[in-house]
Amino acid sequence: MTVKGQKQKKNQRSAGDADVNLGKRIRLRRVEQGLSQENLGDALGVSFQQVQKYEKGVNRVSSTRLVQIAATLGAPVMFFYTGNSRTREFDGLLFDDANLGIRLLRSYSQIKNPALQKQMITLAEILSTETKAPKKEEA
Repeated sequence: MTVKGQKQKKNQRSAGDADVNLGKRIRLRRVEQGLSQENLGDALGVSFQQVQKYEKGVNRVSSTRLVQIAATLGAPVMFFYTGNSRTREFDGLLFDDANLGIRLLRSYSQIKNPALQKQMITLAEILSTETKAPKKEEA
């Protein structure tokens, strides 16, 4: 219970922003690998609900569990952490709808012609600037 004007202390054991970011990366990698939450849960020996909680950042992921997740998803443990410039670049790929982002990345990676890859990037850049909200003209 909190008294008006006092901040409620956050439980130090509860999940925080880092846990939410870690969960997003787990989900991104799981979807990329084509695994369901149930498949990942079975591989880890936990329920799909537990996997959901990890992915949403509701429950914290222990270091041992993270090693298991990384091995199951075929990624190095550092894939799930932020901090260096390479991972900061990757943060922009954490789409609101990860399925659409994964589809986009998969499609792009299947283009073998470098000239077409450059055209695809140019197209995406043009579309991204054109989708910004237009300024309203005053009458």
